[in-house]
Amino acid sequence: MKLYPDLWKVVFQKLPVKTLLRLRDVCKSWRTIIDSPAFITEHFQHFNDNSYKNRLLLVERIGRNERSKLVIRVVKPTFEEIAQITTVHGDCRVWDILNGLFLFQEYVDTITQTQYPLLRIYNPYVTKTLILPPCPMLDHLVNKFVLGFDPSTEDYKVIGFRIRKLSSEIVVYSCKNNCWKTKTVEMNDAIPFSGMQFQHHFCQGAAHWMMSDGARKDGVFEYTHVLSLDFRREEFRCVEFPERRMINFLFVLGQSLAVFGISAESSNIWILRVDVGERVPKKRWYLYDSKKSSLDAYNFFQQNDIGRVTYDEDSGKIFGLTLV
Repeated sequence: MKLYPDLWKVVFQKLPVKTLLRLRDVCKSWRTIIDSPAFITEHFQHFNDNSYKNRLLLVERIGRNERSKLVIRVVKPTFEEIAQITTVHGDCRVWDILNGLFLFQEYVDTITQTQYPLLRIYNPYVTKTLILPPCPMLDHLVNKFVLGFDPSTEDYKVIGFRIRKLSSEIVVYSCKNNCWKTKTVEMNDAIPFSGMQFQHHFCQGAAHWMMSDGARKDGVFEYTHVLSLDFRREEFRCVEFPERRMINFLFVLGQSLAVFGISAESSNIWILRVDVGERVPKKRWYLYDSKKSSLDAYNFFQQNDIGRVTYDEDSGKIFGLTLV
């Protein structure tokens, strides 16, 4: 059957990765389409928007020591299991998960007996691993690695930095070039830095964390700002929450970064405005939705250790996932 290349792209976008890997060997024209960076980006976008909408990857460690393993599952926001993808050995540290790719390090290299050896990017759907070259900065100079995607160059990158020194050197790995570089950066809109949430959210080409400027509530650091690491500019930016009197949580709404804030009177959702080129919007947030709240709802978020807030597009509901 003869089809124009654009029509084949539409057909290929609906196929899983394992099928595409087999189709690459059918003919040269198909390989060209499937291997093109533009198609890879479009396939990921189609996959995220349709196949796995409102689903989460759950990594569960089972067993101890050398017998442990990591079980990777696909679940709904309610933790109802949809499918089990694969298992990998548990003697490793998972740094990040993006588009189904895992960035991890083994704890100890069994051959050289070195602690935290080479970084690896693992694709559990096709069971393939990319071993990164040695990082140019020593482990004690980098204590955070993040996996991200730069849509402007269609390139996956790994950025490493030291949490307490965001306005210093960082290391950047490019999958396209298969090499590291060291870069000196300054954090825009710098504030006194006291603490950063371990969990982050990736959208619009940037990783986003909740962070504190030193404010305390009942003796505990209160998250007051959003810290963003842009993978195109390879720099940090900091934005204050739209309403600091509420309990705030980050989540991804469609293609945008959103904040869910709740008090005893109301619950609001704000959307972070996107930078246009090098211009930063004067009003960084706009109010997307506002509803009445209650003291019971406020106390639930205040008293429980909320692990993650996620938005279900089908039901239009906000889920607060608690840690047990």
